[in-house]
Amino acid sequence: TARNTWQTGDGQIRGQSSIRQGLGRMVKELRQTTADQVSGVLADGGPYTSITFSIPNGVDGTGDIVWVGPIQYSLDTSDANTDGLTNQLIRTFGGNVEVLANNINTLTFSRQAATPNLLFIGLNVQVQTLLGRTLSSSSETRVTFRN
Repeated sequence: TARNTWQTGDGQIRGQSSIRQGLGRMVKELRQTTADQVSGVLADGGPYTSITFSIPNGVDGTGDIVWVGPIQYSLDTSDANTDGLTNQLIRTFGGNVEVLANNINTLTFSRQAATPNLLFIGLNVQVQTLLGRTLSSSSETRVTFRN
């Protein structure tokens, strides 16, 4: 029916929007880091569910990079920010928890030993239509650390 079609389309849009919101912010910040500023995701090919890193914030008087962090991206499955919701992609920095995307079912990070400056991010979103139908959408992206 037209109602089912509309709800399916609306659910797909909400799912894709969550993926764009989550990946966009992560990719922007992760591109700024280096492999040696990353922790929680070993370069061993294994999937990890969170990543912690620092980003540059200028240089000091001797020309050394000043790093700001740690910043952590993870999947909130226990309502870490006490908003009553779970399955949120969250960014934690300086004790503050920021929600980047909702309806996140899985979040994975991985790196390979041969290419430790290349990070793979996998994201799966699940949304419910008003009629109770579950819609899923997935995305994987690659980020190359620039610094």
